[in-house]
Parts: sequence; structure tokens; C-alpha cells
Amino acid sequence: MKVTVATLAANAELLPTPDSTTAQLRLPARLKLPSGRHPVTLPKTADPIAYAVVRDGTVLRLEGPAYEAGSGRRFLDSVADNRQVRRVRRRLGR
Repeated sequence: MKVTVATLAANAELLPTPDSTTAQLRLPARLKLPSGRHPVTLPKTADPIAYAVVRDGTVLRLEGPAYEAGSGRRFLDSVADNRQVRRVRRRLGR
């Protein structure tokens, strides 16, 4: 199915969830978008159905439209691409 992530058109898959009445939306792993939280919309809808969190062109996760990330999650997202933080985490074995 076609979806729009920010201003970029992409093909997505809608997958059934086992033992549930909900479905999962799967986006391509790489999108040519800047880092941040981008709305995901269907072609003829105005409101986003989800938000894609992108870091360096890689989709980290999808969030529901009403999801509000906590301060810890926002902090981890902001330092995830920090070279010094990656070096310290590598030395600590995490």
C-alpha cells in the first residue's frame, strides 16, 4: 500500500497481528528523510495514522498518533548518534 512519510511517498506493508484484531504497518528500513519524527499518512487522509522516528535515514520505530515520548526516550534519541556517547557505550560493553 502507498503511504506518505512527511513529503516522501513510500510503499508499506500492512501485516496481520497473530491472535489480535489489530494490524502492523511496516515501512521500508531506509528513508531519505532528515532525523526526527515524521507523520505517516494514507493518500486520501489529512490526519496522520502514525509517526515514523528516523535517525540518519534509518527508521527506528513507528509511534501511534497519540503517543507522547517520555523525557528518557527523547534523551536517548538525541544522544543516539553522538560519537562520544557511542564510544563510551562501546567501552562499557553496552
